[in-house]
Amino acid sequence: MRRNIYLNGRFIGGRLTGVGRAARELTERLLRLLAESDRLSGSILAPGVHPATTLAAIAPHRNQSLAAGVLWEQILLPFLARDGYLVSFSNTAPLALRRQLVVVHDASVFAMPENYSVAFRTWYQVALRILLRRAGTVVTVSAFSRDELSRHCGVPAERISVIHNGCDHLDGVVADPAILDRAGLARDEYVLTVGTPSRVKNLGVLIEAMVQLRRGGLKLALAGAMESRVFNVNSLDIPPWVKVLGAVSDGELKALYERALCFAFPSRYEGFGIPPLEAMRCGCPTVVSSAASLPEICGDAALYAHPEDTDALARHIGAYLDSGELRQTYRARGQAQAGRFLWDSSARKLLALIEHAVRV
Repeated sequence: MRRNIYLNGRFIGGRLTGVGRAARELTERLLRLLAESDRLSGSILAPGVHPATTLAAIAPHRNQSLAAGVLWEQILLPFLARDGYLVSFSNTAPLALRRQLVVVHDASVFAMPENYSVAFRTWYQVALRILLRRAGTVVTVSAFSRDELSRHCGVPAERISVIHNGCDHLDGVVADPAILDRAGLARDEYVLTVGTPSRVKNLGVLIEAMVQLRRGGLKLALAGAMESRVFNVNSLDIPPWVKVLGAVSDGELKALYERALCFAFPSRYEGFGIPPLEAMRCGCPTVVSSAASLPEICGDAALYAHPEDTDALARHIGAYLDSGELRQTYRARGQAQAGRFLWDSSARKLLALIEHAVRV
């Protein structure tokens, strides 16, 4: 008899953040692996009317439109998954279930609570403490996040398994360079960053570093769902050489990575950090923050600056600008490093944990 493995599809249809990207990539690959199993059967449980996605062609869906969000996940989802084993990829899961695997990406609601509303951080702090104790299997995406979750939630680190995210999701995407023409960007004449209005992403410091460097007609391109208020850090106005691109498609993002002088990511706190590895995978030299998980994930394939050190950040960007040899060195290092983080490998490790849990 085949055992039912249910994948929590609450993330479907939401904004494609790093967590959403990981959930989508792992769901698709895990479903394919489950389809090959003679003991396990995979399907998605999702709230509302499921939109047309590639997931619909892989596995059956049981959609429920009676509720959505937290209400659906905490009340309806445990009922729907009662005859099987539940897998949740996006930090939250039903608090009442024990027979489940939950992926928690970071401990930012504890480490940087000022970045969230009172209601949001209060709920997540309570939920994570309960989940890390009750869920049968807990997974996170880096050793850094494992140690942070253990410290903030008071659970043994050995209770939390580490399975890294992947970065090869742009491999089959066709680059769309038209975005460069629309934004007035040229190859090797801009620094790229990807982020949100969150102060965690530290975009103000990057802009300050670019002001300090400011030579050779170098521009800064900002990709992501950003708002202008993020640029008011330290009363800094948006200079005309800063190109705010907003949300971009995967094809546009790939083209931006492939043609940038370098990628800069001065984040203060990351549980993993997919964008630097995306950049490396696309052959883009990278400079990142020395904080949180980034040294663990980027290894010797990036230049590093403390998240508050504008001098170091400007110096590293300037070094890439001055030396084609340095850029080539870090292109090669980056592609080798990114090759260690593949979604198929992550999905197979998750499947092994699921098979072990179902056997118990």
